[in-house]
Amino acid sequence: MIAFGLGTTPVLSAVALGLRRVVARDIRVRRLMAAAVLAASLWSIGLRQGLLGSQHMHGADHDVAQPEETAEPMHEMQH
Repeated sequence: MIAFGLGTTPVLSAVALGLRRVVARDIRVRRLMAAAVLAASLWSIGLRQGLLGSQHMHGADHDVAQPEETAEPMHEMQH
């Protein structure tokens, strides 16, 4: 986890500083970026709720395998 943090911190800092410079220039760019973030978040929520796009989500509850039933009834297994 420490290596991951050390590897991603410089990149995330550079992106944040770059975006700050771009956004600081014009209020229209700020509004466009805010609208893009809002649209992406609503799209993500819609996908997770099954309202948009494909119904197949990796890691969702419906991907979990159900345990198989045993061939013998429980009372016979206790002998």
